[in-house]
Amino acid sequence: MKQQKLFDSQYFPCVNWFKNSISESNIVLNGSERFKKRSFYNRCGLVGSNGLIFLSVPLEGGRNRNQKELFRNVKISYAESWRKIHFRTIESCYANSPFYAFYRDDLAKLFEKRFTYLYDLNLEIIRIILSYLHKNELVVEITDDYNDMGPGIGYYPDTYETVEPSPRYTQLFEDKVGFKPNVSILDLLFMEGNNSSNILKSTT
Repeated sequence: MKQQKLFDSQYFPCVNWFKNSISESNIVLNGSERFKKRSFYNRCGLVGSNGLIFLSVPLEGGRNRNQKELFRNVKISYAESWRKIHFRTIESCYANSPFYAFYRDDLAKLFEKRFTYLYDLNLEIIRIILSYLHKNELVVEITDDYNDMGPGIGYYPDTYETVEPSPRYTQLFEDKVGFKPNVSILDLLFMEGNNSSNILKSTT
């Protein structure tokens, strides 16, 4: 029996997250992990005209207080209008990309929703992106007993740094700021549209 792969829960996950999951029939998300600062859990990387831009979802109590909290219990803060800021930033970076208009309305609807828990927001995002990649059949499971799955399985990075080759494709501002590997999957989708899944599969 093929062993299931364990993945971390990310906010608009990075390209390599999907590179590692695109050929799977089912993946497992860790439901009992502890929240860590400087992780992918509540932030993602975009590419703007001046280089990398990071978006972070604000959390109730801040990141320091949530470090000892189970990730599934971490709540999103709405003290500031972060949803509007994130949407406007994404639009500012990618409005001129080839396929942004194709995804814009769905993205706008997502940012209209008010999720209580970060985990639920990330899960919704992952499922939406999988549908864009024509992976509706991929089963996403949640486990609270991931220690039995063994070490080093799946995609579970500690930082934004690329720890493995990341798919190459033309980025909107590549001529100006150079290619930025392993940023949010949004970057790939907005540039390549339906061809994104082929690019991910070609580097697995």
